[in-house]
This record gives sequence, C-alpha cells and structure tokens, in this order.
Amino acid sequence: MKLIKFRIKDFKSIRNTGDCELASDVTVLAGKNEAGKTVIIQALEKLDTDKEFIKEDKPIDRSTVGPEVALVFKLSKKDFSELKKEIKIPSKIKMSKVLEIPFSITKSFDNTYSFNGPSGSVVDLLIKFYDKQSEKKFEEVNEKWREIRKNFRNCKIENYPLQDTKEIDDRNVLQIKNDFLPNIKQFINQLPAEYQETTKQLKNEVETAITEIESNEKNKKDDQNKLLGFIPPMVLFDAFDKKDFLPFDPITLEEAENNQAVKNYFLLTNTDINELKELRDQKNDQGLSQYIKDRSFVLEEDFKGYWKQDKIDLRLEWGIDNKLAFYFYEMRKKRPVPFKLSQRSKGLQWFLSFYLTIAAECKEYESIILIDEPGLFVHAKAQEDILDILRDMSRENQIIFTTHSPYLIDPNRLDRIRLVVKDLKITRNKRRYTQKGTKIYSITKEVNIDKESLTPIITAIGLDISRSLTIAADNNIVLEGPSDYYYLQAAIKFCGVKIPKRLKQLHLIPCTGANNIPSIVSILFGWKLNSVVILDNDSKGKEIYKILINKSPLKKEKIAFVSKKNNYCIEDLFSKADFNKYILEKPINYKTRRLNSQVMPDSQKLILSRKFFNLISNKKLRVSKETKGNFGELLKNIFGVLS
Repeated sequence: MKLIKFRIKDFKSIRNTGDCELASDVTVLAGKNEAGKTVIIQALEKLDTDKEFIKEDKPIDRSTVGPEVALVFKLSKKDFSELKKEIKIPSKIKMSKVLEIPFSITKSFDNTYSFNGPSGSVVDLLIKFYDKQSEKKFEEVNEKWREIRKNFRNCKIENYPLQDTKEIDDRNVLQIKNDFLPNIKQFINQLPAEYQETTKQLKNEVETAITEIESNEKNKKDDQNKLLGFIPPMVLFDAFDKKDFLPFDPITLEEAENNQAVKNYFLLTNTDINELKELRDQKNDQGLSQYIKDRSFVLEEDFKGYWKQDKIDLRLEWGIDNKLAFYFYEMRKKRPVPFKLSQRSKGLQWFLSFYLTIAAECKEYESIILIDEPGLFVHAKAQEDILDILRDMSRENQIIFTTHSPYLIDPNRLDRIRLVVKDLKITRNKRRYTQKGTKIYSITKEVNIDKESLTPIITAIGLDISRSLTIAADNNIVLEGPSDYYYLQAAIKFCGVKIPKRLKQLHLIPCTGANNIPSIVSILFGWKLNSVVILDNDSKGKEIYKILINKSPLKKEKIAFVSKKNNYCIEDLFSKADFNKYILEKPINYKTRRLNSQVMPDSQKLILSRKFFNLISNKKLRVSKETKGNFGELLKNIFGVLS
C-alpha cells in the first residue's frame, strides 16, 4: 500500500499537525531543533499493530485527551490481487476503480483501529458492507422485538425483561442476548395460548438474527485485520549504536548468527550461514573462503559506490582460527592494506552501519522507513552520500526522515520538503496570535514561517548556486538576489527559441541584496570583466541606480530595470494567475489588487523561485502568453544592453 498523507493529533507536543501529504519517494521533515520532528516519526511508528500508545504519549498539558494517528493509503495492483485471495470481493468490482480511491486508517489511544473511505473504496467494499448488513439485521430484530412487546402489552404481562427498551442496536444487543432471551420463556408461558406460538417464533427469529449480527461483526473484524496486514511495516531508525556495527574483532559462525549487523550483511550478500557451517565442518577452508569472496563482491562494489570520501574496499574473510573477520582494504604504495573496522573513523563506522541497516530492511520488506536525523556523525560530503542511499532505497520503500542539515536537502527536489514548526506566530486581519503545538506545512502553505526554520533549505539552495556560479569575460549579469537568478534561468527555458543563443550563455551573478551590487560591480570592473546590472524598478532599485551612476565606473547604458513600470519587481512580470497558481500555490483570484512583489513573503522568496525553476526544468507547467511576453521583453532588453 502507498501512504498518501497523514495527520497526528494530541501526541506529546503535537495538537494537530494538519494533513501532511507525502512526496512520491522521499519526504523530508525539516525544521529547527525542538520543533517536534522526532515526535512526528515516533507517532507514525505507533500505527504498527505491535506498537501501542502509552500514558507518556499523551500531551503533558492536556491529559484528558488521547493521541490519534490517521494515515491515508492507496492500494497497489499487487495488494489488490493478494487481498482478493484473502477476502471475498465481488467479481463485478473493477480493480482500476478501487485503486483510484484512497482510504484512511486511524489508530486511537485505546489502540483500536477505525477505517473510513468514500463510496467505491476498498473500505467501502470490505467494511461498510458489513455495517450495511448489520443495519438490515438490526431493523429485522427491532421489527420482531416490537411485535413481542406488543403481544406482552396486549395481554397485560408485566415486568417482562427489558420492557422499557425501545430500539436494539450494537450498544445493547448483548444485553438483549444475555438478559432478554434466556428469561423470556417463562413470560411466554404466561401468554394466552393463541399468542404463545407466534411469540416463540418471533423469539427464535430474534435469536437467529442476533447470531447473524455477531457473525457479521466477526467477519468484519477479520477483514479489518487482514487489511491491516497489508500496511507496510513502519520501521523507525532513531540511532545507531554499537550493536548495529559490524564486529571489530573476529567472530565464530555461532556468534555471527546472533549479531544483527552480520545478519544484515549476510542478507545483502545472499550468504547462507548453514552452507558456511557445512564447509567449515568439512574443513574446506579454501572452498569457504571462495564462497565468502563470491558473495561479498556485490556488496563491496555497492558500498564503494555510496562511500565517496576515499577509495576503500569492505571485505569479509575467513581466518585460520575458524573465525570471520571484517576488514577495510586501502591502497598503500600500490598494495591493498587491510585495516580493522576499529581503525577507521567513527563517521565511516556509522555510515557502514547505516547502509547495512537500511539496505537490509529495504531488501527484505516493502516498508515505510522513518529516520531521525541521519548523518549526525559524518561530515557534510558524506551526508550527501547518505541522500544517494535514501534516494535509491526509495524505489521500493517510502522514506520519511527528519533533518536540519542543508546537505540532506536536494535543491532540485524541494517538493520533498515539509516544514515542521512549533508555536507558529501568525498575523491575520492585523491580529497576531500563536498557533500552539507542532504543525507541518508545505513550503507555500503558510507565509509567516520564520527564517530559522527555513535556514537549511535556503543554505542548500545557496550551496547549489555556488557550485554552478561562474564569472566569465563576457555576459556577466549582476542581479539583486538569488530569486532573480532562478526566475531568469527559468525564463530562458520557457521563452525558448525566441531568445538569442548568446543569452543562453549568460553568467548570472546573484547578490545577497541590492546594497551589495556596487561592491560586486567594482570587483568586476577591477578584473576588467564586462558586466550588466539588472535592478527592480522599486525605491531600492532606483536608489542603487543613482549610486552606480554617481559612484561606480559602470555606464548607465549597462544598467537596466526589470520593467519600465514604476514599482515593478521581477515577480511582477508574472501574470497574476501564473504567480498565484505556480509560485504561491493560491487561488488565481488571490489578492488581485496588489502587485505580486507586495504579497510575496520575504522569508520564502528564494525557496519559491527555486521551486518554480525546478518545475520549469522538469517541464511540469506552462506559463501564460502574458508571462512569457513580459520576461521576453526583459531578456531582449538585457540583450540590447549587452550589445
């Protein structure tokens, strides 16, 4: 089953996360320390049937409420085929229709599960079907029950069991079964002869219907449990300690059987411990060594593909003392030299442990992998390698991890990011208040996210710009900020063939604010590099224009505004509909009387521009003629200034 979204209520510091829709492969819960990232994945783990809510999971300040975790799933074709083997599904039901409709599973504090889904969903077919059947039976029971009561009433029989009961439902059906049915016989005998037979028949029909209701409820519970069995395991990795590491010293095969890290290694290399024992007992050391070498080769190559810090080989060897030993081999003077695992850095030890644990879990099951702050023990470059592992493992498994590290954020996949914020301060209608507890936001969901929460994302984007930034002798375009950089890069793509080839080799240089432009211009001029400056046509842009004209060597012919229209910034080149839909992800009629630049949240300018650039690069949207025309005019203007 595919997890589509989740919502967590009243779990520790969380009041209500709101709906968190997941990315297709890897979802990143980003935010500052103490925001509640760890609490979110702890709550998600509770959905597993072998995990239970405990008293400590309740909110400290609201002990009268209990936690609740709701997850929305979609069935896969494989799930549906397997489900049909377990549960009787009407043959006329089309699989394609069922697969289209998500359904929810909610776990409450009493560790019970409830299911919900619209008409046509698998929940509607498997569970609501039983509810409808029970409703019909309850109607039948109540109809018979009313006739029995009427007979007793007409014959003036007093004090018959539950004479005040009006309707029978799932709340009192057991009371009817245990109190009414066993005791009614003596009261039936008090009826006149002409009433006794019909009343006995009614009583038997009530008993039969209640038995059918109970059978129906049992079948419903059985089907619920079968459906629960299709939920992917929720596997939480919150730390890796010594028990997760491969052994530093040689171990026997018997010890290897009880070492989880070694078992992970054997799983990934398809090593059969029984075959090893058989070869050992035959004293076939050569055959045993060759067996290990053949099995280890694949993992050795895979691990090298992920660990890019230095060239090393991970090998398992069979020693003369009939023990297994793990070594890292490193080239020294053109010869491979073995090192014990304990002789390598803590970062490499952790990285190996992480790889073995995650890879083994993902090979054996299709799971939802929950990881809390991966890579705390390794440096920045190795954190990027961790992201490669997670990306590859997510082909068959959904992965959700928390971080506040920019090196675990891919600037090209900002769609993966979900911001975790605690006690968010919000201003609406000139009123300021605090939204208590931990909540989850998409990047465009809430405009008042504090900059500290956005720092890792902004830093990741900045690192990506710095990697691709070049300064050439020609076509250097100095811009006010990184958001201008991404909007212009996007414009070059969506304006297409109308743009001269020369513009495709522009070297865009984003400053960190308009105030820094004069300094950058002076440096470029000192290096005798040709440059052009592009400014917003707002008060700050006009101020910088005057400074450049009066105090820099740059000629005014080398300065251009993004638009001739007063107060226009680069965001205002978008049509209102495009800006609201693609940048802010708001309704197209959102704040139509204000310029785009006036409603753009400052804290998200860089993030939203990068997100738009990613969408354009992946050809996931088309802008309007108005937007294309406005940016086309700007690019033609730049071309004119360069000429």
